[in-house]
Amino acid sequence: HSLIISQSNLCEHYLDNIAGQPIAEYTHSKSGTIHKLEGPEKARNIVFKATGDYNDGDTWTLNNHPVIVTYNGGEELLPTAVLVGDVVQAVVMESKLRLMLQKPTPQESLIENGHFVNPINQRGKTDYTTVGYTIDRWRLDSLGTVSIGSNKIILTASSENTLYFSQLLNVTDKILDKIMTFSVLLANGSIYYATGTIREGIHITNISSGWISCYMINTRPGILFTAGKGLVLEPVAAKLEPGNRFTGWPVWDYGAELEKCRRYFRTMVKYDAWSSIGIMPSYIDFPLSNAYGMRDKPTIINAENFDLFDSKDLNTALEGFTFSIAVFGLSVRLRATKRNHGITGSAFLQTKDKIYLSSEL
Repeated sequence: HSLIISQSNLCEHYLDNIAGQPIAEYTHSKSGTIHKLEGPEKARNIVFKATGDYNDGDTWTLNNHPVIVTYNGGEELLPTAVLVGDVVQAVVMESKLRLMLQKPTPQESLIENGHFVNPINQRGKTDYTTVGYTIDRWRLDSLGTVSIGSNKIILTASSENTLYFSQLLNVTDKILDKIMTFSVLLANGSIYYATGTIREGIHITNISSGWISCYMINTRPGILFTAGKGLVLEPVAAKLEPGNRFTGWPVWDYGAELEKCRRYFRTMVKYDAWSSIGIMPSYIDFPLSNAYGMRDKPTIINAENFDLFDSKDLNTALEGFTFSIAVFGLSVRLRATKRNHGITGSAFLQTKDKIYLSSEL
């Protein structure tokens, strides 16, 4: 918005721009979703002070004639392109009005796995119906169903219960009191947004089937989608960014997003295998490169899917071992514990089905 004219330069009648062309002063008003600009007829260069915010789906008129309004480069306006108090110069081009504003470069989002067209889904289910984690970084916190749809996710509340779907944000306390813009794209094609601070709460409430918030969930900052009883929410994307304007959706990089998500959750697939690197009378250690880069020491889910063998007999899996993660500086090990296990040479460990490492917030 570097081309917004400061309010002190807004003259009572006409201004001269750099090219020496007169700039006519117009008035701006907003009624419902219609932005009305009124001023001298046949003016080519105009300037106005906004009295209402531009939202997704709003339309414009120029002296009661409909006009298509774009950025300087001809791109469609984003929500928040014009906010109350902005002083904006524009060029009239017949039935089009080109604002002298550059379309912003999209900022990165502080929400992880917020692109629901093709979300990271390491757990691999199409439908999630029990309380707990679903697609990566997101939890179902109530009765209801989270489904992977076509270019969206579908949050379906039962007729008796409100659905809650959340993500705890991994951010520093420094941003809790900064102005942020929280934006959500739904499957109906509309972008909804709200601005504020996380500590005070940022709430999107103008959605018929529920509401969406960015606020302190207990003691941690987070995102919460809420679908009312018997209703459905269909989000396509969600974004949280610094400042009071929506800057657009960043380019989705599936590989980069997967690496972010693997800091919290990783999958060991069937037939992953390791040879022991240390044997003590009551435990056996195996190298675990799978856990490198995780945000904290992970816990093991589905540990019953490990098979441990004495290397002298790879046909018979041994029983009675418990499995945990051991960390020694930068070394992460998978530890199989059993008092007096009796293995004296080396051991071999293999997965017989999926096993997960979880370091969720």
